[in-house]
Amino acid sequence: MDSFDLVAVGSATVDLFLKIDPENPHFKFNEETNELLMRLGDKIVLDNADFHTGGSANNVSVGVKRLGFKTALIAEIGNDEFSEKIISNLKKEGVDSTFVKRGEGDSSFSIILNFRNDRTIFTKKQEREHDFSFKDLSTKWIYLTSLGEKWETAYQKVFDFVKENAANLAFNPGPTQIDKGLGSFSYILPKVDILILNKEESESLVGKMEIKELLFELRNLGAKTVVITDGENGSYAVSDTRDVLSQKALEVSVVSKTGAGDAYSTGFLGAIMHGKELQEAMLWGTKNAASVLSKIGAQTGLLTSI
Repeated sequence: MDSFDLVAVGSATVDLFLKIDPENPHFKFNEETNELLMRLGDKIVLDNADFHTGGSANNVSVGVKRLGFKTALIAEIGNDEFSEKIISNLKKEGVDSTFVKRGEGDSSFSIILNFRNDRTIFTKKQEREHDFSFKDLSTKWIYLTSLGEKWETAYQKVFDFVKENAANLAFNPGPTQIDKGLGSFSYILPKVDILILNKEESESLVGKMEIKELLFELRNLGAKTVVITDGENGSYAVSDTRDVLSQKALEVSVVSKTGAGDAYSTGFLGAIMHGKELQEAMLWGTKNAASVLSKIGAQTGLLTSI
């Protein structure tokens, strides 16, 4: 039986990053509406273009491996040249790809336009069955994150595995799950050791309120520890001690925001797995996120030590 420190369950993609020079004459930026405009039919020379692998579960499996743990990825990809890149990168990083399932057709793919320290993402999602098998798997932690349509069965399998094997569960639901509503996955929360959300996601689930209220509202749903990230405002957490902790964001020259949330989750979780206290874990998450913000690609800046 394969045994791991952490298994990440979710998505794996290939990302094409297109960097746009703010002075590029083919683009116009409307400050009032936050709209980036270009003329249809133009041939535009880009400042830079880079291919990287991504996807939340993929990023976390790589990041936690870099922090010294044995990790594996459970995801479903296509059967194209992009799938080869995903598998090749996992092998290079030392992440076990045994449980990565290859389906028919293309892998999920994103084009990310980076402009003025922010990004716009075009995503091509492939519909998958997410018919994952947890047979012959042993792990101390599962990191469960975003999946596309038909995700409910996979979430139920993770819940059953955690319940039957007493594994620890870190949970970061994705946009599809949050859009479906809290009731679609609330049964999981009493088994969650660490729930990580950003502020917008938190408000989508329980309504707009102050950070402290958000933390307690979410924790009352069952998770032992709740962490909320809030971009430049830093991050906040509450655990079973009911003490609210905060961590300031680090000042950094932002190159790309893609993957910063996954990097925070990676650093935070890695610290907890190393036996660190909650405040230290928040600092690890913050440092890891800052490193990723300063690089192109969701995995390029993931740290090997913090």
